[in-house]
Amino acid sequence: MILRKSMRIFSILVIFILASCAYTHGDWIDFVEYDDIQYIRNYENEIKGNLLTVDDIDKEYFEVKRKLSGGINNPGYVSKSGDAAYLDEGTLIYTVKGYDPDFRVAAFQDEDIILYEAYRNKWAKKGSELLDIEDKVDSISIMENREEDSEKIATIDDEETVEKLVDMIMEAPVDHSEGVGEEQYYMLTFYLKDGTVVNRYYDIGGGILAMGIQLPEEFRDIIEYACEEQK
Repeated sequence: MILRKSMRIFSILVIFILASCAYTHGDWIDFVEYDDIQYIRNYENEIKGNLLTVDDIDKEYFEVKRKLSGGINNPGYVSKSGDAAYLDEGTLIYTVKGYDPDFRVAAFQDEDIILYEAYRNKWAKKGSELLDIEDKVDSISIMENREEDSEKIATIDDEETVEKLVDMIMEAPVDHSEGVGEEQYYMLTFYLKDGTVVNRYYDIGGGILAMGIQLPEEFRDIIEYACEEQK
């Protein structure tokens, strides 16, 4: 069973954001790639959400062609379709019931089912093509990232407000050249109706939700208002 232990999710995602080839400091981020979409392991769901079961697994989607860990140690290596960091060659990747495979896929590893989510998708033109969460979100928590740790500062659970924020994400354009800034940013955790969770960095200054979703000022205003109200 996957251990639900405290993990530095922020650090993991920052490393992935900064490492275009998902390789850094002699190690790989846990990812798989298919058709120019990079999926990374959703560790946050292993801590806060419902773990996937066999009932969540749908169809075979693709097969891992190359295991990079232990075989490729070149920081300049550019990952390719069929690559995986830690999954063995021949591992089958499956679609997840209720979700677009451009967003979520899963793999069996030992006795666990590992959930992967798209973080880079060069084909995505708007937020809905990166995050398949429309009509799926119960609440949103806002955590402030600090150098030494992170702190939850607000929760948005009003149905109308949650729907409004998600709709903005779905319709927002995607600029693949935009990353998350290094000054002020929050981690937004979306608690979904099926019990799983999704987390993404939100650059409050640049208005960018990772990766490259360009949100309007109204989105920032709602987030800032919730944080101020719940201090």
